[in-house]
Amino acid sequence: LQETVTSARYLFAPAGSGLIAGNIFFFQRSDLNTGEDINVGTNTDTRSFLLTHNLWFAHDDPSQSNPRLTRFEGTHARSWMATPPGFTNPEAGDFHLSADSVSSGAGNVAFAPASDFAGRCYAIPPSLGALEPSPSLNGTP
Repeated sequence: LQETVTSARYLFAPAGSGLIAGNIFFFQRSDLNTGEDINVGTNTDTRSFLLTHNLWFAHDDPSQSNPRLTRFEGTHARSWMATPPGFTNPEAGDFHLSADSVSSGAGNVAFAPASDFAGRCYAIPPSLGALEPSPSLNGTP
């Protein structure tokens, strides 16, 4: 969250009132075995932040999917932990959502941008993550 702080040339207010919503955190726990899962800078008012409607999945150890946010003091609500996101083929780098993905339609329209990473409109309700499921008949992009 904020790394830049006030210096002789710049004046920065603490980062605040942030929203982290509608994401899929798909990670390898063995790569994040120490510290925070989200870097929190020293000049961040985490009490004013909201983490909501996110899915956290440690694909190498699902039982360790709960986020490590010891420096985060804001609200963390309505998130899924240890639930596979339902990617089409993550081993091959295909992170499109499958037709039966738990992430499909699990977002909140209040937090979704107008379009996904591929430029398609998000459904109502939107999916979590960067991509809506493909509209193809067989559920693959």
